[in-house]
Amino acid sequence: MSYLETLKTGKIPEKKPKTPKPTAYDRYMARKRPETIPRAARVSVTTPSGYNDVRMIVGEIKRNRGVVTDFKGVPPVTAQRLLDFLSGAVHALDGRIERIGDGVYLVTPKGVEIACAFPQADDG
Repeated sequence: MSYLETLKTGKIPEKKPKTPKPTAYDRYMARKRPETIPRAARVSVTTPSGYNDVRMIVGEIKRNRGVVTDFKGVPPVTAQRLLDFLSGAVHALDGRIERIGDGVYLVTPKGVEIACAFPQADDG
């Protein structure tokens, strides 16, 4: 559509998005990038049902990996005992445990910072 047609009809033609072509440097860097995520950056998601599952979570923390644990499907008494055991083990390993939802906890090893992307409003 030409400029004059745009003035006559008032319709503005849609522009096609330009797709930038990768440069030689982009191709070089793409070859150097590892294809897998480093092990230290991995986070597992588990639903523990017994002490063996919690022991596996502690093993992940020892390997410097974070774990999201979901206690929603576990009876409350059992969930409390498992959480107490996990809390003690994480404390002994200088890790952190943060509640991120109803019955959902993030367990991280020492040296991992947990940052809140969306701070909650202060109700007080």
